[in-house]
Amino acid sequence: MLEKQSLEFLSNLARNNNRDYFISQKPHYERYKQNYLELAGAFLSELELIDPKLGVLEPKDCTFRINRDIRFSADKTPYKTNMAIWVSPGHKKENFAGFYVHIEPGKSFLAAGLYWPDASQLREVRNELAFFHEDLRQIIADWNGAYQIDRAPEYALKTSPKGYDKEHPALEFLQLKSFTVTHKLTDKEVLAPDFVKKTAEHFKKLAPFVAFLNRPLQ
Repeated sequence: MLEKQSLEFLSNLARNNNRDYFISQKPHYERYKQNYLELAGAFLSELELIDPKLGVLEPKDCTFRINRDIRFSADKTPYKTNMAIWVSPGHKKENFAGFYVHIEPGKSFLAAGLYWPDASQLREVRNELAFFHEDLRQIIADWNGAYQIDRAPEYALKTSPKGYDKEHPALEFLQLKSFTVTHKLTDKEVLAPDFVKKTAEHFKKLAPFVAFLNRPLQ
């Protein structure tokens, strides 16, 4: 389970995001890092039951360094103030659809899907959607309104993509440039003893969506 001290570490780091403070907190960071790997391992154990292919992963394959890459960023704060767990058959090096947990005080959420595929992946997914959009419609219907595919303005075209008719029956899906579902989590939820189990229940319901998106990519 997520330890309360881990959430407090992230909260304190957000207020003191500098190297001197971070070094002074090394014992707390080491405990945080251990909890991070333990939590990733717990999620892997649950997700392997949903998709056995994920059993080849290790916690280190699903976690991230705390140092931010600030080379091309206007924000020069050196450390990430969230805990992120990404579980996908493509590990972190290949962008396949998968499951994501974001833990940050007051801003936590879970997500599933394919985030910003590259041009070739987007082409393959759109081709799948063009011919098998009824499969996706059935997956969405099975959610019974519990989830919705994210359609923020930056995630979708305003018109039909090149090569597709504006009257295509799957236009609402073909317009998408990123294919994700997100669900917000409270601090109380992420600190609960059953946090991993409850989140895995969401992921089990979202697994057909992930599998659909990976069909043309694997």
